Amino acid sequence: MEKIYIIDAVNFLFRSYYAIGPMTNKKGVSTGALYGFIRTLKKIIKDFSPNYLIAVFDGENNKMARQALYSEYKSHRKKAPDDLYSQIDLAYQFCEIANIPVISVNGVEADDTMATIAKWAKKNQFEVYLCTSDKDLCQMVDDQVFVLNVHKDNLLMNKEKVKEQFGVFPDKMLDYLAIVGDQSDNIPGIEGFGPKTAVTLLEQFSSLEDILANVDKVESKKRQEVLIAQKDLALLSKNLATLNTDVLIPQDKDSYLLKPQNEKLVEEFYQEMNFLTLLKEDKNKSAQIENSQVELNYKLITTEEDLNSLFNYLLDKKEIAIDTETTGLDPITAELVGIGLGVKSAEAFYIPFNGPLNKESILSFLKRLLDNENLSFYGHNLKYDYHILYNYGLKIKKICFDTLLASYVLNPQSRRHGLDTLALEKFAKNKIPITDLIGEGKKQISMQEVPIEMVCQYCCEDVDYTCRLKALFENEIKENKLEHVLYQIELPLIEVLFKMERSGIFIDKEIFAKLSSEFTQQLKEIEHEIFKEVGKPFNINSPKQLGQILYVDLGLTLPGKKGSSFSTAADVLEKLQENSPLVRNILKYRGLQKLLSTYMDN
Repeated sequence: MEKIYIIDAVNFLFRSYYAIGPMTNKKGVSTGALYGFIRTLKKIIKDFSPNYLIAVFDGENNKMARQALYSEYKSHRKKAPDDLYSQIDLAYQFCEIANIPVISVNGVEADDTMATIAKWAKKNQFEVYLCTSDKDLCQMVDDQVFVLNVHKDNLLMNKEKVKEQFGVFPDKMLDYLAIVGDQSDNIPGIEGFGPKTAVTLLEQFSSLEDILANVDKVESKKRQEVLIAQKDLALLSKNLATLNTDVLIPQDKDSYLLKPQNEKLVEEFYQEMNFLTLLKEDKNKSAQIENSQVELNYKLITTEEDLNSLFNYLLDKKEIAIDTETTGLDPITAELVGIGLGVKSAEAFYIPFNGPLNKESILSFLKRLLDNENLSFYGHNLKYDYHILYNYGLKIKKICFDTLLASYVLNPQSRRHGLDTLALEKFAKNKIPITDLIGEGKKQISMQEVPIEMVCQYCCEDVDYTCRLKALFENEIKENKLEHVLYQIELPLIEVLFKMERSGIFIDKEIFAKLSSEFTQQLKEIEHEIFKEVGKPFNINSPKQLGQILYVDLGLTLPGKKGSSFSTAADVLEKLQENSPLVRNILKYRGLQKLLSTYMDN
């Protein structure tokens, strides 16, 4: 029997919105709910390998039919956050891009559409899985229809599980919902009748209608009175909880067939949303560059002949990418394991220091290359390579580019400028993780233990994608008119910072001691002013005591807000300082204290 998975899309989105928390892409668009939605879809596809699947969304004006019966239906619900609405649209868009069947019927809630699809699927000999955490759909469960809660370790709700969880079998679930009501949907139910009462009554009677027809047989006079008084409300509740299984839906199987996703469009979507983890996990992606189909030419240099040929090849190339592989992360103490060189994408050369070549030959080769006035070099975090080469008496004399610095200049708000991240983000290339070479859990890179051929592949990839990033970033730097920042400020600073890191910097201890004394005196004076304004001494550094002083004793409030939190965060105090000399003094106190403790005294 074929299986079909029917996805409660909005249910997934709401759950993800509150579970994952704030996420945004580089343009500031909220993406947390969307990320969780895609994650859940991928989990279902991975866990169950479905041939048939459809994501169901609420239609426009979806509450219209039930609100015609009961105007208070879902009326108490707060409007969904604006940034969630936009993600619902993006989720729908993603489904279309990824070739995931999707449906939204105008004027119809997703539950009704899902129930209708389940009814149609049963008739067409499908085994049906309703993917949701909504208990309303449990009324559809039978020998052929199941509720699947993927957020609870793929909990499968069959008839027995429904009985175990709610106390009634699925065929009485509708009556159960009518009696207990549904707070989230504002279905009233019967006042004072909870789950235990509903189960007790449905064990005695066959349905809500049967209960209402035999009120006199119900134990407890009080319950009888409530049932008589709320008969119409109970029947209305059942009507509201009844799923409509006659929604207009596609009647052919192919409409529910899960087809291969459009890899290129999905990759572009992930990149736009900044979903680098999803991009990395996509096993079928292909690089999004013109020469992605070109065969890679990564070469291991192991003979003097190869080394001389490489020198002659590089001699007239003007700009050369360079990358060092080392024994550790600290460039001052790390030893050279090998060096990678390249001048264009899809090509790179690796010279191992722990291979058959004589180290003196390699160092002589590098010196001739680096000393050549006609050649300049670039890399990714070139300052690190600068240190490593210096350890061996070598110096990069001419630097023309650094892809890490270019990435920072173009996207200073981002904290992710690593080569692996950028290769994935810009070219959908999942580079070899370093853990594949050195093993999981190792704190320090020990590349000498790794086979030379593996290090060659790893290093050549670094060189290759540094070349590709340079070509990309050079254009972007020019387009954004950032040449001065990169070439006149950031690149010259490489050598300045190198020298500072190598030798340290001198400070005049006497001047710092004098400044420390002056700042300490100023702090005492400001502290005295603060205590004078408040009328008593207190611990200025205690958020609790400061909050009590500002918001309780002095009654300060934030402009435009009723009441106030007791926050003493800097951004909050900055809003309060305009009309409060005391707050201005507190901010001044904090600033001086930071300078004193972090810089002067240290």
